[in-house]
Amino acid sequence: MKVLHIDASLRSAGSVSREMSQTFVDHLKEKKDITIDRLDLATERLDHVTQLYAEAMYVPYGQHTEEQAKELETSDALVDRVMDANVIIIGTPTYNFGIPSSLKTFIDLVVRSGRTFMYTETGFEGQLKDKKVIVINSRGLSYGEEETKGNDHVTDYLKTILGFVGITDMQFVYLDPTFFGKEATEHAKTKAKEQFKTIINRW
Repeated sequence: MKVLHIDASLRSAGSVSREMSQTFVDHLKEKKDITIDRLDLATERLDHVTQLYAEAMYVPYGQHTEEQAKELETSDALVDRVMDANVIIIGTPTYNFGIPSSLKTFIDLVVRSGRTFMYTETGFEGQLKDKKVIVINSRGLSYGEEETKGNDHVTDYLKTILGFVGITDMQFVYLDPTFFGKEATEHAKTKAKEQFKTIINRW
């Protein structure tokens, strides 16, 4: 089983999402024979897409100029890594009610016409239908109540964009609330570890 392990937290130390995504990987190692491709978006920084990129991504393969081909190199490499994975683990905090900009940039680079999705006679068709995705999302606040759930702009966005490229086997594990001291955070971690076991045992 090939695993692409992505962390989006800007913090290299003290990050709950980073700690717990690694915990999930460790649990998975105990149960499955896996190889890991590590992508740390705090250290492997990606450039935002440009006008040249936007132009190049819609040019058919084999027809790119040298400049366009060079502009797509990072995207092509990331798409190859995604396509090579059976499981994608995403550890991400919630920043300002949404995903970190580093994770959004990664998404912008891998959601590619002609590669991760196609336009067919019946509409758009995602090309990543065989992938499993686990999103491990730390949140300062809890969004489980009716009056607060509308503030969660991580879940619906990721479900939409992952679904667009064909991924339907996705699960979310929430670590919250983390703004209210060590005891609350540790309780959230304990709950998450139980969910990890349930997810892995189903595979």
